[in-house]
Amino acid sequence: MTAGLETYNEDGSVRTSVTDRFGRMLGSTTIDMPAGYLNRFQSGSISDDRLLTGTPFAFFTPFNSAKPGGRHDYCFVSPRIEFSGGTMTWSYVRTAATDFANREFGDGPQDGTIHYGVA
Repeated sequence: MTAGLETYNEDGSVRTSVTDRFGRMLGSTTIDMPAGYLNRFQSGSISDDRLLTGTPFAFFTPFNSAKPGGRHDYCFVSPRIEFSGGTMTWSYVRTAATDFANREFGDGPQDGTIHYGVA
């Protein structure tokens, strides 16, 4: 007899099976940079051996994208995130696009939190 876990949709099709991959959150790191557009192109890294236990992933949530008067940033800049072994590296890279966002909207690299895990 076969054993395992499966969940089904109302129509009887498999919704979840033991062969599906689920993410496991491992942690988060806060990015809080100095003021001034040109001062905000920073980078950093964290080491966590648990990143070696699966396929790493990350996502960024900004602290606050609201401007005075309730307007929200249209072009806030998220960090570039890369993984190598048990290390996650983040960086803000200055490009023509970031300069345009700053010039036209006053936006740029954003403070926030990187959440990371493995699937």
